[in-house]
Amino acid sequence: MNFPKVVLFILISLVIKNDAFSQHGNVWIFGDSSGINFNQTPPLPLKYNIKSRGTSATYCNAVGNLLFYVAYDPSGMTSTYPFKNGNIYNSSGAIIQNGDLIVMGLWYQETAIIPYPDDSNLLYIFSIGVSGNYGLYYSVVDMSLNNGLGAVTQKNIQLLNLKSIDCISAVKHGNGRDWWVFFKTFGSVANNDFYKFLITPYGISGPFMQSIGVPTTQGFIRMVMNNQGDKMALVNYLGMIELLDFDRCTGNFNNYMLVEPNDTVAPYPSIVGSAFSLDGSKLYLSSNDNISLLLQYNLNDSFPANTVDTIAQISSPIEAGGLLKLAPDNKIYWSCAWSDGIHFNYPYPDTTYNMYNMNLSVINSPDSLGAACDFQPYSFYLGGGRTYWGLPNNPNYDLGSLAGSICDTLSVGLNEIPVYKNNLAVYYDAGWQMAFVNAKGLKGKNAVLKLFNLNGQLITSLKGTSSGEYFTADVNMQGLTNGMYIFQLSTDREVLTGKVVKN
Repeated sequence: MNFPKVVLFILISLVIKNDAFSQHGNVWIFGDSSGINFNQTPPLPLKYNIKSRGTSATYCNAVGNLLFYVAYDPSGMTSTYPFKNGNIYNSSGAIIQNGDLIVMGLWYQETAIIPYPDDSNLLYIFSIGVSGNYGLYYSVVDMSLNNGLGAVTQKNIQLLNLKSIDCISAVKHGNGRDWWVFFKTFGSVANNDFYKFLITPYGISGPFMQSIGVPTTQGFIRMVMNNQGDKMALVNYLGMIELLDFDRCTGNFNNYMLVEPNDTVAPYPSIVGSAFSLDGSKLYLSSNDNISLLLQYNLNDSFPANTVDTIAQISSPIEAGGLLKLAPDNKIYWSCAWSDGIHFNYPYPDTTYNMYNMNLSVINSPDSLGAACDFQPYSFYLGGGRTYWGLPNNPNYDLGSLAGSICDTLSVGLNEIPVYKNNLAVYYDAGWQMAFVNAKGLKGKNAVLKLFNLNGQLITSLKGTSSGEYFTADVNMQGLTNGMYIFQLSTDREVLTGKVVKN
């Protein structure tokens, strides 16, 4: 059962903010004290305060100067707060004000930094709870505070309380300003459910649910977008590979393709990393098994599975199959973690330095087929830092508007296209077990109110009383289980949402 389709969310503005030439992702911080400055040619290795097996994210200003980064903190392994293991660090490597105890675990792509549309000082930190403390959370950083060093003004606000795969992903809306954030569930019952949130100047809207692809119980899944923002690859640890087209305007996935079979019958198990080449024509995958593989698929072929090429293989016990990521220099970097095959290698002993964990491998020409992609193992020296499996989970901050689409500008068709807002007032009275819904400043006609649970299931749909720009409705919630519910009020000109907790 799908959440209602999002038609278009075009918000009023005279001009579009286009960051096509910004450098917000030009510094990477990851691994054990490792970093890379892509403002330099060739890139310059950096050393920073970090010791993360997987999770990290970074954000720079428009000219590429690091503002802050988010990372897993290994001290959380023995912390009083075992599911709040993340810290937010400023450009000097110190934890910013109120930037500790961010919901995060010992995984890989648990966080993403998304700037507020139309406010350069405010940024969302989205994070997921994977082990023990499930759900999707956000925190807010205000970089105008503390003389530009920033502070966290909201922390660990829960948006969903569902079990999450260990990956979060995001892409810019087709208008070049707003953002889509993706959350995917897993559990003992196989599912193929996506939850999508829209980030606009009005706040966080959603969730919008879409079920697409092969249902699975696997929680170790990677979601990666291509550089153009119109295609997503999903790979899971058991080897299933899926491709989906994405409409940046409507937020809908379509044109589903199963590249490799479902789970245990897949030919390449233990898939860990994935990355598209710059032009989106090649998909690279890395595995982490007794033999770690680097695979290339040609997406220009109608049957990509027939084109798979083994670019490299590395024998155990070196755990080479870490994450892959397209970098600002248009190359793909591959992380690894050295292992002696006996001991758990996180964190490394202070004496464990070698060519494997002190370098990244590089695909220098990822748009090219086969050996012409110029894969060079362990070729980028980290300047004394060490790598584990992770690389920064930065989205493509430089993606602009979707040229030629109906939403490629913020001022097209404002009289015909619904405006999306997150300002529906809802009050729940536990004694009456009623929700009282109110809206003012309402635009459009024929208002319809719908109530959904967090699984995207429609509970009820009704018409309320509309008087000019005002709307009111009383909704009986007797018989519904306790928890969070979502109201959606739709007219021909806008869609409003509000949340309520029944207790």
